[in-house]
Amino acid sequence: MPDAIHVIRFASAIMLVSSLLGSLSGCILTSTATTRDVGPRITASSLSEITLEKTSEEWLIAAFGAPTKRSRVETEGVDILRYDVDERHTEGYYVFLLIAHASNTIHRRSWWFEIKNGVVVRYWHADPCCEQPDTAPATAPAAPR
Repeated sequence: MPDAIHVIRFASAIMLVSSLLGSLSGCILTSTATTRDVGPRITASSLSEITLEKTSEEWLIAAFGAPTKRSRVETEGVDILRYDVDERHTEGYYVFLLIAHASNTIHRRSWWFEIKNGVVVRYWHADPCCEQPDTAPATAPAAPR
């Protein structure tokens, strides 16, 4: 009757493992999800503080920090300041000693500010992968500062 003994041992082992898994289920599977912004906080509120042809480049840098990139257009006599803002979303799940999976998604939005004679004359934002503006460049001055 060695087959009956093996069946009893196997069944006992299954019952033992299932009771252990039942008591440790909180530790076996873990999942995480985080979202964070990286870069300057360029919001509708902060943009409303900009008055075209009056707000200085110094104010812009004080408000948003050093730009990601600065370009000089010699023929136009303007500087273009670009600020990149990333939203990073990371999520993953882990099954103790068996499986691990993680994914990281980055959505980047870039803001451009055109500076002429030391003041902001226009600004716009776009998705840099496409280089197409999401909105028309700001042309009307905001409320006076």
